[in-house]
Amino acid sequence: MKINKNCPNHPDHDILMTCSLCEVEFCEDCLYEVDGLICCNPHYKQYLEGQWVPIKKVFCSNDENSEGLILMNKKKKLWSLKNIPTFFTHQYFFSKESGDPLSFVTFFCLSHDLERVKSFINQ
Repeated sequence: MKINKNCPNHPDHDILMTCSLCEVEFCEDCLYEVDGLICCNPHYKQYLEGQWVPIKKVFCSNDENSEGLILMNKKKKLWSLKNIPTFFTHQYFFSKESGDPLSFVTFFCLSHDLERVKSFINQ
């Protein structure tokens, strides 16, 4: 059974994706692509104008307790509890030794939020 979710800005449109910074779901008309990120209108502007700094880089795995998944949950809480926008970038490559695919994520926040975000993710 398909559950229809509608865009908060356009109730007659189905959602397409989530904003990379706030995790809110929007329709195609509300989203912009920039540097591989998908952003809603306010966060598109904030991304372009903001001074973003990397906070942490972690190895990705499928383990439920991996540092990457824990960091993803903290990212969602940063927005829902504190309205602090953050985002991840992904890097994929192959191990020179084994040839296995590997990936890392780098977590970013605005420079003026750096200390608050570090404190929150290190709890």
